[in-house]
Amino acid sequence: MAKVDLDAVLDASFEAVEKNGGHWPGPDLFCLPKVESADELTWLSETINQQLGRSNLLRNRPNLGLVAMIESCTAVIQLPVICQKATCLSTPLVGVVFGSDDYCVTLGVERSPTNVELSHPRQFVPVVAKAFGLAAIDMVDIDFKDDAKLKANCALGAQFGFDGKQTIHPAQLPVVNQAFAPSQSREEWATALLKAAKAHHSTGQAVGAHAFTFRGRMIDRPTLRQAEHIVNLTKLVNLRAQAQ
Repeated sequence: MAKVDLDAVLDASFEAVEKNGGHWPGPDLFCLPKVESADELTWLSETINQQLGRSNLLRNRPNLGLVAMIESCTAVIQLPVICQKATCLSTPLVGVVFGSDDYCVTLGVERSPTNVELSHPRQFVPVVAKAFGLAAIDMVDIDFKDDAKLKANCALGAQFGFDGKQTIHPAQLPVVNQAFAPSQSREEWATALLKAAKAHHSTGQAVGAHAFTFRGRMIDRPTLRQAEHIVNLTKLVNLRAQAQ
């Protein structure tokens, strides 16, 4: 994102602020491609803050965030440092996106049908992102007519820990949304588990470190946190669906 592009986006937003009675219309997120150091995100954060500081039209400062596209070997190995520094910015880093095609260029290989050359970054990027509490978005699938391959890649990405996936065609959206949203069975399991946990704790039946049995399995705090995440994600998905 060049400064001229950023200025154009912010100028349009400020014009809308004046028409909307001081309310920020968006965007809420700013995505910076080809990030290789925290300095680039620092520049973006500071530039946004300078522009916001010059406006006397805003009623309240908008809650904005940055998204970094990780698209090279350098970016992958620098990601822990990037996240550590950029999450502390006044307009903080909130998510990372793995860009596979440019990564392959810097690695000096062609992207294969099996994506075997992408195994390491696809596992490393979400691990680092989650360590810093950030969202992680998986690579794009360029063959948008192959639903079976897209479903398989979505399933693998979700298992690696990605929260979503880039798309290049509207036809990919239903497949991707379904793959990364909790299934009805998982939603039912999580809701029932949290209800059971509340009952056990209120009656003093939990043992050890608040552990108890549920449907034949021993449940502890990490499992409860997983259930809470599923319930919260389901609520978010439902809100997005209602908004559309």
